[in-house]
Amino acid sequence: MLTKRQRKIMQMLSNEKEFITVSYIAERLNVSSRTIYYDLDTIENHYEQHQFVIERTPGYGIKGYWLVNDTGTHENKYSIRDAIFKMIVIDSETVSFEQLSQKLFVSKSSIRDVLHDIELDINKFSDLRLIQDHEGTRLKGPENQIQDLMVLYNNYLIENLEGSATLDLFAKNMKTLYDSEIVEVVLAVFRNTDLPQLTMVAPYYQYNIFSVIVVLISRLSQRKYNEALKPEIMGKDVFAVNNYAISEDILLTIKQTLDFDYTQADVFKLSKYLYGNKFGASDTSKSKNDKAVQDLIQRMSQAINEDLTDDAQLFQSLKHHISHMNYRLENKIVVKNPILTHIIKDFRLMYDLVWLMLNAIQEVFDIKYNEDEVGFLALHFQSALDRRNKSRYVYVLTQDNFVSEAFLLNRIRTIISPLDILKVVDVNQFKDINTQQIDFLISTIPTTRNFDPTIYVTPLITDDDLQLISQAYSKVLTQTQDHSSVSFSNFVTYDSIYFN
Repeated sequence: MLTKRQRKIMQMLSNEKEFITVSYIAERLNVSSRTIYYDLDTIENHYEQHQFVIERTPGYGIKGYWLVNDTGTHENKYSIRDAIFKMIVIDSETVSFEQLSQKLFVSKSSIRDVLHDIELDINKFSDLRLIQDHEGTRLKGPENQIQDLMVLYNNYLIENLEGSATLDLFAKNMKTLYDSEIVEVVLAVFRNTDLPQLTMVAPYYQYNIFSVIVVLISRLSQRKYNEALKPEIMGKDVFAVNNYAISEDILLTIKQTLDFDYTQADVFKLSKYLYGNKFGASDTSKSKNDKAVQDLIQRMSQAINEDLTDDAQLFQSLKHHISHMNYRLENKIVVKNPILTHIIKDFRLMYDLVWLMLNAIQEVFDIKYNEDEVGFLALHFQSALDRRNKSRYVYVLTQDNFVSEAFLLNRIRTIISPLDILKVVDVNQFKDINTQQIDFLISTIPTTRNFDPTIYVTPLITDDDLQLISQAYSKVLTQTQDHSSVSFSNFVTYDSIYFN
């Protein structure tokens, strides 16, 4: 299986008509050129039998494309996967390999590979089964899990969004799977001034809510309804009950344009997803949430040697976030963290420490946390440090492709405080960086941009270089600088993190 980044590289190559450089791809994906070369080799090996060609031309760059088959169409695996998923899952069709092969102009072996990928997602749900017999290939299982599968699949579209993406762009991508009219009507609901609550959550939660509503309306239009729940079960879910009225308002608004009916169970399902995506008030009662949050802050304070126990903003934001987080994990509501890659790269220590300290919360709530949720929590703690100006930003300027980024980071990290943010950039990336964002610059090449303090070292970072870095860095430790313009507010606003 290819990684998300490798799939993104294939998408970039397929979309470009002209040659593009490895350094261009590396800059777009925020990784080193060496990493891109490795990914290109992996892609070529993976698709050796699938007719995806990567053409490398010295002096021009690279391009990638699917070989054209006898019908003159490109065998794009991702378009094929979407088409098969739409037929079998979204539209509830029963299809044969022969029908799929003729309709999509691909070999049966390619279809078998794609179905295997789809089945991996299907198997994440206990009661869903991909049936393949003499009648054809079809999906069997309860409606509520089929809808959850569709929402999960939509996450692939969310993962491919750029950091500056909008809901309009996500809606455009959704039209590759869902009826265009349904997508447009749901998008209009988000713009409806009578329902402003839908735009009061952070963008990545908006994408999830939008996805859920499109899935629900698509299935209701086919007269596919969620299984009825016992009143006593619904009554126990206070958070979903609190969102029931707004959920029904949303469905009624859409019903003015589209023809469908819905049940109480359908409204309740939407209510659960709304709360899981931080829509509605969190649990403000003084319960085990308070104790767990206090324990987590205390443990993190000890780990980073910085007392955060008196940070009221951190406590309230964590309490609010954990209430929604636990709810969605308990109800198997998946929320992808769109900036997880940036968090792991730029705030790795904080991310790792949160993983370790979460054991305290896991014991209290008996919940297994995932990397997306850990990334969200790491942002809260990094934000608290940013407000106290405790993290410094150290940039390493290097010649592209000369030494691997991992080598530089491993060498320099032995000197730099683990709580400081260490970033490796090349000349092109350095041009776009505001020097006010830098506390300390380590350069392996000459630079015309004046910045103090700057230390010049050799590209291989020798032991002598490390001694020079250590001496210069010790002076930096005595300085204080406002980081309000350079923290991860570059990715998301503090308001979006804490009070959505």
